[in-house]
Amino acid sequence: MMRKKIRIIIAMLMLYQSLIAGDVAFIVADTTNIGSDTMFVNRIEGKLGYGVRLIDDDAVDTFSNWSGNFMGIIISDLAYSANVASLRDTSIGIFTMDRYTETEFGLANSDYRPGGHGRRLVNNRNVKYLCSTEADTIFPYQYDNQYLYYYGDLAAGAVVPFNTPDFVSRDTACVILLDRDSVTVDGDSARARRAFCGIFRIPEIMDYCHSWRLFDRLTTWVCEDTTNDWITGYECWNGHLEIDACWCEMTTAQNDSATYNTEFRFGYDLDDIISFWRLISPERKGHGGFACDSLQLLFPIFALGFNGAPPDTIMDVRYTAYKIIKDEKWHGPPPDAGGDPYELDSTWVTRWDCVSGSSPVPWATLDLRAGIDYDVSALDTFRLSYPEDSIGDIIRFNIPGPVFDSWAGDTSNNNGLVLKVTAVYDSLSNIEYSVHSPIENALSNSMRIQAWFSPVEEPGVGLKSNVIGTGLIE
Repeated sequence: MMRKKIRIIIAMLMLYQSLIAGDVAFIVADTTNIGSDTMFVNRIEGKLGYGVRLIDDDAVDTFSNWSGNFMGIIISDLAYSANVASLRDTSIGIFTMDRYTETEFGLANSDYRPGGHGRRLVNNRNVKYLCSTEADTIFPYQYDNQYLYYYGDLAAGAVVPFNTPDFVSRDTACVILLDRDSVTVDGDSARARRAFCGIFRIPEIMDYCHSWRLFDRLTTWVCEDTTNDWITGYECWNGHLEIDACWCEMTTAQNDSATYNTEFRFGYDLDDIISFWRLISPERKGHGGFACDSLQLLFPIFALGFNGAPPDTIMDVRYTAYKIIKDEKWHGPPPDAGGDPYELDSTWVTRWDCVSGSSPVPWATLDLRAGIDYDVSALDTFRLSYPEDSIGDIIRFNIPGPVFDSWAGDTSNNNGLVLKVTAVYDSLSNIEYSVHSPIENALSNSMRIQAWFSPVEEPGVGLKSNVIGTGLIE
């Protein structure tokens, strides 16, 4: 009897889980080649926990019983808008990324692309665009004026969760919501939730945590699943506007080095390249009720330099990240500056300058000093080798969350890391690796900094809330 009860309970739990997870329909242009939509499908399945059924836009008219099979519908920007018009009165939520479906779903009466708006979304430091506790904004990249799309002449019942300060008109938005029973452009009532977002034109450029958080929230909102474990269980911080980074190398003598802020580099150029990373505004990153799980530093390699005579083709070293010991003088050179000579003192650490020119300040040791300039304990290491690590690969460091939490609310602006070679496995190593610095955030392969947070409350206490009240709409 007991075993039978256990089996019944297990069956009920399995049924409950399947009802929670559910499937979403993803309307694409071609189910045999979904291209960039792969990123969205992977996100839905891997993070939100839904199953995904791909449906060709040509087959939309022949498909029936949408509400009986799916939690919601997502429409790719690559889908043909005329084909999906028949979904207008479907009684489940629809999230459209198609820039030409404004009238099909009653959201607005016009669509267009305003030139020059993409970069402004990310460069304006208004933290209330997406979530008031997150330091950064979403990341649309203006690509040939074809990336950021707006709808105009909005429906009477439309809700605009955020907009740019220089939006095209007061009746215009790149993200629009219609809740169930809201008034559409033709005066009808929306049969279910409808959402549009016009910033996912090129998913690869949107691969930043805040743009993904927006995608997550829109998807779960139209599915009426705003207590989704991924939504309630994690927050993110994306800090390319908050990062100052530079690197230094030996120039003419063992105690003479130059500091640069044009790129971020690793490896050797006849001597060790030492890189520095600094959090400019740590006080802007607070998450009430959340603790940091990890801080991720991602350095996509975009160029290599082979040094020596003849040029070396071997690299096998270990790079290690350490927490800097703070000093009030600690700062980096201005963007696009550095080298020999160089106007501004570039003290990054407690006692040793990294500067060259008419009045160089010597280093006592080129490798800095553990316990004086940086903590003795290593935070993370990366074994850098060529040809295994080459252009297109990523140099990755995962810094423990408590390190990031220790910087919360610290206004001294001297929190950061030193990244240096701590082991050389092949003496012929003499290759430079270049990555774009945070100031070049418009590039798809620039340095990326992001942190993930999870709630510190007891499970089930104050964590479940509707997305409308937790940041998507403020």
